[in-house]
Amino acid sequence: MGALACDYTYSPSPKRDLSIAAKNAVVRNILQEIAIHGSFLLLGHEHPDEDCIASLVAFALLLTRCNKRVEICCQGPIRVQISFLIDICLYNGIAVHLDTQTVPRMPDALVILDTPNPGMIYAPPSCRLLLSDSTIRKIELDHHLFANAACCGDPGYSLIARASSTCEIIAYLCYKLARNHAQRTALGIRNLYSRNVVLSILTGMIGDAKTGAYLISRKDRALYTYFTQRLNTMLREKTKPITGNIASTKQILHTLESLSAEEHAVYQTMVKNVQHRGSISLLLLNQTQTQALHECCNAEHFVSLIKMATSNIAESISGIGISAYPDPTQQFYVTQWRVRTAARVKQLDLRLLLSHFAIQNGGGHAGAIGFRFFAHELINQDLFTEALVAYLDDRLHHMQSA
Repeated sequence: MGALACDYTYSPSPKRDLSIAAKNAVVRNILQEIAIHGSFLLLGHEHPDEDCIASLVAFALLLTRCNKRVEICCQGPIRVQISFLIDICLYNGIAVHLDTQTVPRMPDALVILDTPNPGMIYAPPSCRLLLSDSTIRKIELDHHLFANAACCGDPGYSLIARASSTCEIIAYLCYKLARNHAQRTALGIRNLYSRNVVLSILTGMIGDAKTGAYLISRKDRALYTYFTQRLNTMLREKTKPITGNIASTKQILHTLESLSAEEHAVYQTMVKNVQHRGSISLLLLNQTQTQALHECCNAEHFVSLIKMATSNIAESISGIGISAYPDPTQQFYVTQWRVRTAARVKQLDLRLLLSHFAIQNGGGHAGAIGFRFFAHELINQDLFTEALVAYLDDRLHHMQSA
């Protein structure tokens, strides 16, 4: 079962970063909906990454703090490195449905997290009517703002913000709650920052932004640093040394980047295909290579390894990493692209690449973007690759001479 496109009763609007006043209004609206509803179903995007899974778990935990019934539907399998998040859900009585065809109980409201547009929502068939039912409240939290990003939630209930991750937006929501004693009392929240809430939020932030090195603007870096340092202190204080549990952002990063023997073998085979072009490294896989690698691991693990390889080849030359592969989950009809800058590459916003090449199906951060082409959209991949390398090489030289 794949993701189901949502037929809304209104046309989804493009996502835009909300003003502070608008964010505050949406936060109030969301908290009001949490107060009046008793049950929630949480949905994310297809082939969920660390931020998606972590945001589902973090928000679910917040809802249980308010004594709400919560269920999560997401696509499996889950990488073993973040399986502890699912264990947290089970420990807290949160039902997690992986690859399910139905939702056992219908919720009062839906919460859609970390999903760029309605067409990417992963949901069981029984959710189609809920997603298109205007009487069912749809709350959204997301940080994707470019290219084909479109709102999945109801107007006034979509907390869209420029952030390193969706989990950073949840950290912002917690920050607002922590400063409002009356609101916490009304929601029945006694312990807002439980260890599991803190761990889940940090896992998503680290999973999407690593150490935050690629964040360009001073504001983005400041917010990322503020939340990670604050939450890291909380995590250390709430973790007993004798347990051996994850107790810091450093340990989270180590856990996320660790590879099983099987993943290590696939990764090593993958990076043998890397080509270097000055300050740009390319990992371009053809259908045969992709198929062979994909047969050794599932789709989610393959994507995680591609992301890791793209980052590592960028760092290895202190430049830019590019990866591309025909997507086996789309019968190789779609080519997935990723571009990443090394930490030392400052002031280069990769999102401008999307507008330069008029790419509609893509998005990401200043230092890390992804996009895809259908077969009919990219007739000659070699020509596009040359144009892409030339554009990025020119931007690098312009940046260095500035």
